[in-house]
Parts: sequence; C-alpha cells; structure tokens
Amino acid sequence: MALAVRLLLVCGLILLRLQILHCITFLFRLRTSVGMCFGICILHVIFSYIFQLYCTG
Repeated sequence: MALAVRLLLVCGLILLRLQILHCITFLFRLRTSVGMCFGICILHVIFSYIFQLYCTG
C-alpha cells in the first residue's frame, strides 16, 4: 500500500515537472500572460516541494 502511494506521488511529481516545462515554453510563445504563467509555475514548484517533503519525511 505504501509503495503504491509512493509511486502515485512520483508520478504526480513527474506530471508537475512536465507542466512546468510546458509553462516555460508557453511563456516564450505568449508574452501577454507572463505574470499569470509565472504564478502558476511558482505554485507548481511549491506543490512539488511539499510532495517531496511528504515522500521523504
């Protein structure tokens, strides 16, 4: 059970990182939503940090 939860969290982290990469490419394409995109990226970084703390702690 714990292994399944850990795998789910790892998958979530990978998805978050992919979303951050997508967000960065989007930022270069469309400069009008830079502020919004930057905010979303910061939120993703915070959530991935929380997930990592939960995984290791």
